[in-house]
Amino acid sequence: MKILSLCLLLIATTASASDGTWDCGEVRWLEGPMLRGKIFVGTQETTCTLSKDGATLARLDQMLLEGIKKSDTVHSGPTPETYEGVPGVAYDVTVSYQDGASVTLRQNVHIAQDASRVLYATQSKSIAASGMAAYLRKIDLRIEVVQDATPGKFTLTFRNTIHVQRPWYAPSGIFLSKAASTAAQQFRKSRDQVVPEMLGNL
Repeated sequence: MKILSLCLLLIATTASASDGTWDCGEVRWLEGPMLRGKIFVGTQETTCTLSKDGATLARLDQMLLEGIKKSDTVHSGPTPETYEGVPGVAYDVTVSYQDGASVTLRQNVHIAQDASRVLYATQSKSIAASGMAAYLRKIDLRIEVVQDATPGKFTLTFRNTIHVQRPWYAPSGIFLSKAASTAAQQFRKSRDQVVPEMLGNL
């Protein structure tokens, strides 16, 4: 189940041709992986460096705003706000995904930018799904791109939080191991998808 793809639907686009480069460090578990009662909880984060001659943050903000149009439904927004101290806009949107299971996700989306950074964050509000995806309870995403002091250099931080309910028939130890392994694999795969997208739109 390509869980993170739900959040990344609003980002994925046709990236511009780029001669830039990117490199990511180790993935860190900021929380978990662990079972909290019957819920798997995990938050992962990685930091990447991006380099591209002549790149700026202006196009990146526009790309993220354009991504909102890919939503199945925009319930509200753009609503002006200040997010983590940065001026931006908020949306309430619904997106859906089909990949052997049907998943519909309603989430708050925050897009903010100032002179030195762009923030993109989603927080799930409700999830309706079939198959194994029916056990998904929460999925949040946060991406921050910061302009370094050197022109054309950026630092990107990619973070994901996921909560999955343990099926009644799954032994706790086996479920925790499998959920952690799957979450880590999907996180790396999604990171390797979104970072080039970001770089291509700088």
